[in-house]
Amino acid sequence: MLNIPTKTVARMIDMARDGAQDRLRDTIAGLDADARTDLVALAWIGRDSFEAEELDEARSAARQAPIAEAQDYLSREPRLPDFLEAGMEALGLRP
Repeated sequence: MLNIPTKTVARMIDMARDGAQDRLRDTIAGLDADARTDLVALAWIGRDSFEAEELDEARSAARQAPIAEAQDYLSREPRLPDFLEAGMEALGLRP
């Protein structure tokens, strides 16, 4: 299970689609470290860098990645809403 509520992911998807980048950045910055890690892992699963069965590996990679600020990294990704939706679908979750 993810360390971030699916409703929060759904709100972020909407923010990214609506171009509310500042709100998106603030929302991501307000998450705890585990939730930010899971959000990055979810995006990576959604972009097919990892399979759904590799969630633990995606989390480990997200923790070790040289990403200084997850909010900057994710909010600059133009396909973030698609990646998050695909990641949720791969994990069998509904936003």
